[in-house]
Formats: sequence, C-alpha cells, structure tokens
Amino acid sequence: MNRNQKIIAASFGVGFSIIAAKIYSIWTSDPGAPPVPRLRDGQQEVPVIPLVGHSFDVDDAARVMSRLREFEGRPVILLLHTLGAGILPAVQIARAVRRHGKVTAFVPFHALSAGTLVALAAQRVFMWQDASLGPVDPQIGFFSASSLIAVVETKTEKEADDYSIAMAHEARKALRQTEAFLSELIDEPTAIDRLISGTTTHSYPIGLKEATSLGLNVELATPSPYAESLVRALIPGGRPGGRDCECRLRAL
Repeated sequence: MNRNQKIIAASFGVGFSIIAAKIYSIWTSDPGAPPVPRLRDGQQEVPVIPLVGHSFDVDDAARVMSRLREFEGRPVILLLHTLGAGILPAVQIARAVRRHGKVTAFVPFHALSAGTLVALAAQRVFMWQDASLGPVDPQIGFFSASSLIAVVETKTEKEADDYSIAMAHEARKALRQTEAFLSELIDEPTAIDRLISGTTTHSYPIGLKEATSLGLNVELATPSPYAESLVRALIPGGRPGGRDCECRLRAL
C-alpha cells in the first residue's frame, strides 16, 4: 500500500462477541478512481459502502447499486446514516441489496424512513445500542398518508373538497405500494402494520428492543475504538448532513 492509502481499524459486535477488523482505503484498478474502504476480517476483505447524509437521491442510489454490482457475490457492509429519501431511490437500493444477498447493514446512529427500508433488505442489520430505525409510512407533502385518508373519512361526501379527495386517493395508492414492497422484505404482518400504519409520527425512533419485539432481523453491535474510528471517518461530526458528509458519499 502506498503512502496515500489510509488504514483505519474497526470492529463489530456479534451477539456478545467482538470481531476485530481493519479498514483499508484501497485504490481500484483505475488510478484516477477514489478509494474504496474495505473491512478485513482474517483473510477476507469486505467492502464498506456508505450511504451517509441528511437524505439520499437517485444519484446516490445509482452509486450504491454500481458498488454492489462491483462486489457481486461477495459480502458487503452497507453503512447507513440517513433521515430518509423518496420511495424511488429507496426501492432501487433495497432491491439491489436483496438481490446481492450478502449485505450486512450497519446503523450506528439512525436509518429512518427510507433508510429503514434499505436496512430491512439486508441479510442482517447491526445496530449500536442507542441507534434507531423508524416508520416507513408514506409521506405526501407535509402529511402522512394515513392522516390524509383520515381527513376525508371524518367528513361527509359533501364536506370533503376535491383537493382532499384527490390527496386521499394518492395516499391510498402510496400505502398499498409501500405495503406491497415491504412485504417483499419482511414476512411479519405485525411489523408491516406497525411500520406503515402511521400510528406514530414519521420521526418516531424504533430502537433495538422494539425492533426485536417486532421480529425484525436486527442485532446488537458493540461499539469499540475500532468501530468508532470507522464511524468518525465516514460520518464527520457524528451527525448527518453537511457538505463534507455529502462529498464523502460521492467520493466512494
């Protein structure tokens, strides 16, 4: 490795055990390409694909999908730290993750809304003790789909205006589509209903304990100096958003 290549140590907890690992910044065969962080577990290198930022879009989805194709058939870690996105990039990434079949999602702090959809597509999800997933109920404008439906259901046919009726129609379609897609990822009816019903606010944090009680495939990852080094390297300031964070996402 040349002097431009950076070594970062990382580790993840599996149950009550710790797997020590190292993160390397390794250049691809193209000398002009940016570095790809990889996790070395024994003799095996596992690429780390970050999806980091306040939100993500179709361009970010294209980058993640390209990386997944690059590492077809090999284990991959998807580092998630996001408040969400629109349904299109979320579904694109989640289907690519599911098709890949060897992706581990790592959520050190939060992967809310569309970030939760992506995480649930992974083979397994590692979360730090205080990390959060969140509801995936569709949002239309400033309101949840369930709230828009409730508006017209609490009015008589004469009281409901055309705009409210049209929005409720869109909300019902969004709920059906999200439920159908979520059913591709998990087969727990209670969990599906909890995630899309809109019984809580969209930003409600679903912690490890609640996620486990819903039957979601989540596991505790024990923080260590190694794992914290990885998180600090890919999530500047330990929080989403910011120019540096977005630039790092686009560079990987």
